[in-house]
Amino acid sequence: RVAANAGTMKYSIEDAQASFAAMTKSNLGAEESATRLIRVYQALTKNAGKLYKELGIQVWDAAGNFKPLLQVVEELESKLKGRPTFLQSLDLAKVFPEQRAGEGAKVLLKLIKDLKIGFEEINEGSQEFSKQWERMAENISIQWQLMMNVLNVSALEIGESTFPTVRKNVEGEVK
Repeated sequence: RVAANAGTMKYSIEDAQASFAAMTKSNLGAEESATRLIRVYQALTKNAGKLYKELGIQVWDAAGNFKPLLQVVEELESKLKGRPTFLQSLDLAKVFPEQRAGEGAKVLLKLIKDLKIGFEEINEGSQEFSKQWERMAENISIQWQLMMNVLNVSALEIGESTFPTVRKNVEGEVK
C-alpha cells in the first residue's frame, strides 16, 4: 500500500521501504504506520508550497523530482531545532494539517536515526543486488560463449565427417 502510493507520487520504492520500516518502529502496527506514512507523502505533495513558504524547505530537487523523504525530514528537523515545542507543533500543523499526517511527521522526526539506518540498509542492499546481478549477467555471458564454442566445434566436426561423403556423392552425380 505504501509503495503504491509513494510510486504514484513519484517517490522511490526505496524511500517508501525505509520510511515504512522507521515508522513501524514506533509500535503503531503496520496498518496505522502505513496510513500515517501515506498521509505524510500526500501532505508533502499537496502542501509543498506551504512547506517552502513557511519553513524554506524545498521538496523537489533541481530536476523537479521529489527529494528523498529522509532529506526532507532532516531539513525539517534542522528548521524546527531549538524552537519551543508549541511553535514546532504550529509549524507542523501548517504543513501537515491532517491529523495522521502530522502525527506521522512527528514520528519520523522522532525516529530520524532509524530512518537514516533504513535508508543506509536499503542502499547497501540495492548495491549488493546490483553486484549480484552483474555477476549473474557475466556468468550467463560466459556460459553463452562456451555454448556457442561447443556448437561451432560440433558444426566443424559434423562438416568434417560428412564432407567426404557429400563430396563423393556430388562428384559421382557430376560424372
